[in-house]
Formats: sequence, C-alpha cells, structure tokens
Amino acid sequence: RIDESILRILRLKSRLGLFRDPFVSRRGVERTVGSRAHRAAADRIAERTTTLLADPGTLLPLSRRSHRNLLVVGADPASPSGTTGPPTSTLANAFGELGFTARALSTGTAPNQAKIAEAVAAAEGRDAVVVATYNVTATSSQRTLVTALVATGVPVVTVAVRNPHDVAHLTGTGVAASLAAYSWTDVELRAAARVIAGHADPEGTLPVPVQRADDPTQVLYPVGHGLSY
Repeated sequence: RIDESILRILRLKSRLGLFRDPFVSRRGVERTVGSRAHRAAADRIAERTTTLLADPGTLLPLSRRSHRNLLVVGADPASPSGTTGPPTSTLANAFGELGFTARALSTGTAPNQAKIAEAVAAAEGRDAVVVATYNVTATSSQRTLVTALVATGVPVVTVAVRNPHDVAHLTGTGVAASLAAYSWTDVELRAAARVIAGHADPEGTLPVPVQRADDPTQVLYPVGHGLSY
C-alpha cells in the first residue's frame, strides 16, 4: 500500500509536469501558496477528516442557545508549523468567531492537582467544557482532569489532537462526546470547532482501529468508524 501511495503521488507530479520543470520563482510561490483558494481547500479537507467517535447523549452539535458559554482546557504540546498559538487558545478563538463565549485555560500534557483544581473552578457556570487531549495513557493525569471535570456536572467534550486512541483511555469517565482531530494545527482545530458547533458535519472515519484500553485484543472502534449528525 505504501508503494501504491507513492506511485499515485509520482503520477500526479508527472501529470503536473513537475519532473520536467521542478523549479518555481519566489514570486510564483508568494502568489500561489496560501492563497484564498488553497486555504478554503485546506478547511474543507480538515472538516472531512475530523472524526466524531462517540456522542451517546447526542449533545453535539452544540447550540449557542443552550451551550453558548464554553471553557476550553487541555494539553498545549509544542507548536509545529501551521500553528499560531496554543491549541486551547486556537480552539477558544475559533468558538468565539462562531458566536460562542469561550475561555481558554492551558492545563498541559501532565496537569498537576493545582491545575486540575483550577480547571474545575473555571468550569463552574459554564455550559460545556471542551478538553484537548494529547497521548492519554491509563495513568495519565489528563484522564484525572477529564474525570474531575465530568464530576462537575458540566458536559465535557474531548478532542484528541494527536492520537485517536485517547478515547479508549477516557471510556467510562462519563464524557459527553469524543472527537479525533489527529493534529493541532490551526486549520484542523478550527475545523473541529466548526464540527462541534454544527457549522460543518463530521465526515471523518478512523484510519486505524482503536482497541479497548483494558483489553487490547478487543476492538472498541473499528477502521472506518465515524458518526455523523
């Protein structure tokens, strides 16, 4: 499959003439890369990859009438290219642009008790909490954070910003809905916000199976799993 994928890329490059004339001018790059059309295409691709894994209570999409006031907490891993700030801030800003009121609170990839307590206090009076998760494990304090937030009674939505297997370690915590974004670039986080808010339908499906955390021989969500509205 890797060879087939590489061949598809090479054939496309050949059709575009990139082997005959592989060089471009600086002016051509500035005129083409990052154009409005390219950004719109990136937005569409990101929306189509965002995967809704679970929504047992049909909380999503969030309505501004009933869930306008949001808290966005979670991991803020190192910023790769394509990011302009921490994931929590990017998500909160995206919700703000969609008409929500959202506060960002970074709790890190390994929140301590003080950070967890701060997040719990910040959740008071909110209509929903969105948690950005990053490589959650069975012993991860991110799981402790999510459990503590669920205990407040405020609906919690998790967004795995790297590894879709996060959902397996958060099963049983009482999370209201779980999504996989696979990335914490700005374009993907904005797409995740649009999906959560109902401005885009979740179209993504899992590219890999997600096994149960307590029994890896059992599949929790198979390849191709993905819910829609």
